[in-house]
Amino acid sequence: MTLKSKRFAALLLTIIMIVSLASCGQTGTKDKASNDSHDVVLDLFASNYSVLAVSNLVDRFQTMSQYTAIRVTYDEPAMLAAKIEAGYDCDIFICEVPSCMDWLDGTKTGEANPNKNNLLNSDSRKQVFKGFPDGYTSDADLVYEIAVTKKADETEEIEKFIDFITSENADKAYEGSGFSRIQ
Repeated sequence: MTLKSKRFAALLLTIIMIVSLASCGQTGTKDKASNDSHDVVLDLFASNYSVLAVSNLVDRFQTMSQYTAIRVTYDEPAMLAAKIEAGYDCDIFICEVPSCMDWLDGTKTGEANPNKNNLLNSDSRKQVFKGFPDGYTSDADLVYEIAVTKKADETEEIEKFIDFITSENADKAYEGSGFSRIQ
């Protein structure tokens, strides 16, 4: 290898290292302050059982609202409630277990909210859809409730999302997934 080709290889490796180091720490998702493609990013926590309904709702909503992105975290309701209690970023919480909502609701006392959490806007709690994911059957539907957290600061966009999922415009998103909107 000649001196010229060694210098070229060293320069090329240096450029690769600089580019690699510049991208370290980037997670691939953008936070609310540095989002280039959307004006608003909402963080939504939803129960594992609601994956099909919520993903359909989010997809349809995002096609209608080009300025809002929704980042969804799915998990067991108790784990999601624990994450909200621990301070994770969450604007909207959807689950089918009322006790997990109660755990975070400042209007609930005693065993329902033993840690005296006051992390949900209690007046935002409402039942929005019901049903079971494909492959599950039961005598009664699971009823999914939604609540806005007190950390949420994009109230206008959150209201648009909730208005959408509770309107007949969302019925196509529920269709075929085993869920239906509560009217």
